[in-house]
Amino acid sequence: MPVTGFHIEQLDDKRFAYRKKISSHTHYKWHIVFKHSDLYVACNKDILNPLIKHLSAFYKAIEAAAAHDPAFVKSFSPVRKNQAYSPIINEMIAKTALFGVGPMASVAGAVCDYIGRKLMGQCRTLIIENGGDVFIKSDHDVTAGAYTVTKDLSDKLKLKISYKQTPCGLCSSSGTFGHSLSLGKSDLATVLGSTTMVADAAATALANRIAESEDIQAAIDALKGHNGIRGLLAIKDKKVGIWGQITLAG
Repeated sequence: MPVTGFHIEQLDDKRFAYRKKISSHTHYKWHIVFKHSDLYVACNKDILNPLIKHLSAFYKAIEAAAAHDPAFVKSFSPVRKNQAYSPIINEMIAKTALFGVGPMASVAGAVCDYIGRKLMGQCRTLIIENGGDVFIKSDHDVTAGAYTVTKDLSDKLKLKISYKQTPCGLCSSSGTFGHSLSLGKSDLATVLGSTTMVADAAATALANRIAESEDIQAAIDALKGHNGIRGLLAIKDKKVGIWGQITLAG
């Protein structure tokens, strides 16, 4: 039965090539567009129906929070938790507050985490990508491209995520390309985190701190001690900074 508001495609190997690079070892792949989410989902089994249910439930939760307090979706600064909000919304508020950013800085990652937590127990491999922010649970190593418009590095950096590191989140922000809202001018700020929500909020905070290439080290130093951050990658012009469990694939 069709679900109102959803656009769903079963992907084959010839479409969405850039997304295919995230994983090519799963039988089921979907492109799902619903409201503000544009998801690529790869899994070893058919989880489409519960996936749709959980995505819809997340939007009901976030729309209820926005209706209760319109500042929730507009604030660039931390906001207060509220008993009226669902647990996932209060978790967004708590995680983003750790990095001094507003709750919507982690919304793409929160979508991935919410669905991933509900379904990963049913799957050996589950990858959910939402606008460049990725939830990864896998029984094999995963290679993900780190994309930047920097001429010398464009399409050349690939990250290897060991299956032993999953479940985890891999998220990016940029001040020079893409849809991310950034207060900085980094070409790429990527975070490997224990959750996609943490990685998403931290990627925003990392990107915000980088205006020039000389800012990279200080930006990394400011974030590397945070609980839940496993690795950091920052690029500005020809300079690259790496810390933690970020492994470049050969």
